Amino acid sequence: MASPDAAAAGELVVTQVSVGGFDARVSADELTGFLESVAGSVWRCRVKTSWTPQDSFPDFSLLLPSAAAYQATPPPYVRAPPHAFVHFAHPAAARRAADAAARSQLLLGGKALRAASAPDSSLRADRRRSAKPFCFARSRVEVGELLAPDVFHPGVVEFVVDPFDGLCRLVFARDTAFAFPGYRRDASAAVALRCDLKLEFSVSDIAGIQVFEADRSLLLRLSAAPLLYYRTAADGVHDSVPYDLLDDDDPWIRITDITKVNQHQLTAEFFGLLNGEEDVVNDRVAMNRKLLRNCSKVADRFLRVTFMDEGMQLLNNNALHFYAAPIVKDLMSNSFRQTTAVHRRVRTFLTDGFNMCGRKYSFLAFSSNQLRDSSAWFFAEDGSTTARSIREWMGQFPSKNVAKHTARMGLCFTSTYATVKTQPHEVNDCVDDVEHNGYTFSDGIGKITPDLALEVAKKLPLTDNYPPSAYQIRYAGFKGVMAVWPGQNDGIRLSLRPSMRKFESSHNVLGVVSWTKFQPGFLNRQIITLLTSLEVPDAIFWQMQEAMLCNLNKILSDSNIAFEVVTISCAEHGTTPGLMLSAGFVPETEPHLKAMLLAIRSSQLMGLREKTRIFVPKGRWMMGCLDELGILEQGQCFIRASTPSLNNSFVMHGSRFSTANKNAEIIVGTVVMAKNPCLHPGDVRILEAVDVPELRHLVDCLVFPKKGERPHANEASGSDLDGDVYFVTWDEQLVPPGKKSWNPMDYSPAEANKLPRGIIERGYH
Repeated sequence: MASPDAAAAGELVVTQVSVGGFDARVSADELTGFLESVAGSVWRCRVKTSWTPQDSFPDFSLLLPSAAAYQATPPPYVRAPPHAFVHFAHPAAARRAADAAARSQLLLGGKALRAASAPDSSLRADRRRSAKPFCFARSRVEVGELLAPDVFHPGVVEFVVDPFDGLCRLVFARDTAFAFPGYRRDASAAVALRCDLKLEFSVSDIAGIQVFEADRSLLLRLSAAPLLYYRTAADGVHDSVPYDLLDDDDPWIRITDITKVNQHQLTAEFFGLLNGEEDVVNDRVAMNRKLLRNCSKVADRFLRVTFMDEGMQLLNNNALHFYAAPIVKDLMSNSFRQTTAVHRRVRTFLTDGFNMCGRKYSFLAFSSNQLRDSSAWFFAEDGSTTARSIREWMGQFPSKNVAKHTARMGLCFTSTYATVKTQPHEVNDCVDDVEHNGYTFSDGIGKITPDLALEVAKKLPLTDNYPPSAYQIRYAGFKGVMAVWPGQNDGIRLSLRPSMRKFESSHNVLGVVSWTKFQPGFLNRQIITLLTSLEVPDAIFWQMQEAMLCNLNKILSDSNIAFEVVTISCAEHGTTPGLMLSAGFVPETEPHLKAMLLAIRSSQLMGLREKTRIFVPKGRWMMGCLDELGILEQGQCFIRASTPSLNNSFVMHGSRFSTANKNAEIIVGTVVMAKNPCLHPGDVRILEAVDVPELRHLVDCLVFPKKGERPHANEASGSDLDGDVYFVTWDEQLVPPGKKSWNPMDYSPAEANKLPRGIIERGYH
């Protein structure tokens, strides 16, 4: 018979309780005996009286034979109260201990103990006890290229290969110096603490193993450097079970890697290659950044730096910051966040720069996308061009909000195609925004005349023989979308709105980020979840997924299906295989075609597996635009979707663009629209697509009305018209039965925190 205390598989249970408030003289065995007498059996009890001192970092270059080497008075720091991490044999015992502590009835030596519990999965706990690790005690290890021969020699270690999480660990303890900012780097200015350290790497990172039976050693060749962690060591441990338990609720803290940074010395010929100009083919321009185009003479001095860990993975917040264990925070009434040595290393790069290849690189700026990728631009000053002078050239950034200030600077680093230069008399930069009910219906969108749009199109690497209907642009300090609209015969070719102005700049080259084109529609996990909540049957998604998989599985055996896949679900990536299939090539006899088809199949299967990307034949991703004429009513939209086809990509003479309108379908009826990220049912909007002859020149655009109580773009995840792309489908199976949208979320932004002064660029060189 199962115990009444047994948990269902996967249920969250509490068997670990952290306690504190006892006297420093209490040992692990004494605390275990007390808790077993009042609560129940204890499997492990780990007592600590140390933690990482605030604002300190472990400094492994300060070698200590033992903690006794520090006889001088160390810097003052707050010491942690005695605390322990206790694993009980049964959840009921853990509950009794936690409940007694909550009632101030858990008394030891006349002191009321405090407790903090840590729930975990019962299934995970059972698996931990049954997955016995392979442990090689008293091993010795040599770790790569060390900073110096004696800087980080771990001595005797425990080598563990753990099937529980597929990780290998080298675990050892050593006395470690903790240095404090502002103190000299020697033994008298640091605190010595005993620490547990572990070097950890995945079994999958082992690229090769060599066995040397003569001295019973292994040589592991890793594809990535191991990750290094530490935490202060326990003062005493009571362990009464032979199997392994889940780790204590005592966080391991990331520190920087221990391998030597190789200062590569690159040759003058290498920099000569960087200085080489890009070839211009067919009078088209390469996609690059406005700033790099302006500084072409010193382009080789720009460097994009991505901060990654030893495994070439992006740094997450846990690598940069850490908190003390919950019981320590409770005992000290302090929940401050501390920074790691990794954070200090990144901060040093950003504030002081770094040397590479004989050059000193200083932080310049970053864009929003680069911030998400933990990247930034650095520049090596040459005496005449400095990072400060470059930022001054970029423009004037009056915002007193730090986040907006840096985001505006990042716009200069957006990858664009430099197309045409405009004259001041051709630009109207003060066209009124469409505003009412506290909303800006024209947020981020302007107008471009057809003749200027055609000039821009001729400068772009388009695969179609028709000019786009709208462009996402960067122009001077403006950001947004330019939709094609007939001019007023007043000489104005470019009309910009105040909502598009992000900062002040005098640059007059029109940079294009993207443009309207055929983009096949794919569902994703977020949209599927919301449509399910709106009562679209799950069977519909299964049917669409099966149809997609059926076509992908026949992509090599059926040329007709292969042609259909590459033309209607691959956009521009299907042009080459589509042309080969239409010319009569078959994958059975043409290896290159077969390889491309397999790559397309693999890519779509990966999207299906990772993001549930299900192809929707009656769907598109479209750039949002505005009905400047005011014909559309609230709840309506206009859609003219291009039909996928293989356009002539080999036009050698005459105009590249056809005067005839492209083959496109006008959508009429109920449509479903959403924009990622979408997390609320109200983010899915149900609109009525209507035919408006005056809007038929806008192809592959989702045209919204400028009438109504609230912009439909804003209703969908709080988006706007500055280049956002929307998923839209007119498949009746995907329209919710009620054909009515939920009330949208309120996406009104919180008031931005502003400094009482302008942004001061401190630490920049």
